[in-house]
Amino acid sequence: MEKPKLYLDEDITDLLARVLRTMGYDVVSAHEVKMHSRSDEEQINYAIKYKRAVMTCNISHFTNLARKCYEDKIPLTA
Repeated sequence: MEKPKLYLDEDITDLLARVLRTMGYDVVSAHEVKMHSRSDEEQINYAIKYKRAVMTCNISHFTNLARKCYEDKIPLTA
């Protein structure tokens, strides 16, 4: 089974991205791609644009954003 491509939100240390890469994951951190201090909307749009699953500790905001994307029929593979 293919491992998902991951995007770590800014509330997760980029150290985790480096560790996951040693385990064979395709992962980037918001810190590594200069997305730190951006809004939650910008974070999820980045993940959608690059077809990455968001890993975050800020679940309440991202759950609502994912729901909005679904309701607005924003394609998750855009």
